[in-house]
Amino acid sequence: MTAQQQVQADVTALASAATLATEIHNVAGLPAAARRLAQQQEAALVAAATAARTWLGANPTPVTPPLTPVPSVPAGTAVPSKIIFEDEFTGPTLDLATWSPDWWGNDHVQNGTVMDAANVSIVDGMLNLRLTAASGAIVSSDPVDGSGHAGFQFTYGFAEARLFLPASGAEIANWPAWWIVGKTWPTDGEIDIMEGLGGGAAWHFHYQSPDVGASGETVPGDFTGWHTYGAHWQPGKIDYFYDGKLVGTWTTGVTVQPMYLVVENSKGNPVVEPATVLVDYVRVWQ
Repeated sequence: MTAQQQVQADVTALASAATLATEIHNVAGLPAAARRLAQQQEAALVAAATAARTWLGANPTPVTPPLTPVPSVPAGTAVPSKIIFEDEFTGPTLDLATWSPDWWGNDHVQNGTVMDAANVSIVDGMLNLRLTAASGAIVSSDPVDGSGHAGFQFTYGFAEARLFLPASGAEIANWPAWWIVGKTWPTDGEIDIMEGLGGGAAWHFHYQSPDVGASGETVPGDFTGWHTYGAHWQPGKIDYFYDGKLVGTWTTGVTVQPMYLVVENSKGNPVVEPATVLVDYVRVWQ
């Protein structure tokens, strides 16, 4: 308990005692000596409570600054610590200055899925990306997608998102994905931090050197439900982290051009429709 909390508790107790003393000295037929004593106690208690309130006014409760989030990595891992982007989706609607829910235009086809901005929403502090039999959902921070928003892109850093992935038994349903990508594909690179492929969670890197290349692997385990997925993009190296554990490293053809953020929910196998991917937060450190 802080000093301020203790004094506030004392003020409450003193006020209660002063009220009791008032009730006593107002009792009919109370001897004069007892009445005077009760009045003196009441005055002393009120004075003490007033002094305590004055002290509280001069010594307000310290405001504890919010903890700065850090990347989910094993202890001792060298990663960036300065947050340059954070969205926890606490507003009533999607932040359209950063995100576009109709990347490349509404009803464009991504991964064999018609993307519909109507499937994107914010509910109870979570980004919802809904997939139906007719359409899926995607959000992008591409700053030059024609939507007119500022967007967000960066070169090198640690990108992380906490996602809820729908399940088909112990497998990830459909084709959800969390990735960052450069403007010119594949020359500028594409870091697939997490893709739900064939029921598993996989990481990849797409590049051109000199031909289009893509490599990565599926991470063993059940990644349905809530999990954290991050990637540390460095000069010549990308480290992938799932739930704070290093699950993969890539060092070939790593690009330097800026990349922007993409989260989507597309059709894939195993099929579960309708199904919604939830996003708790997206963060980038540098």
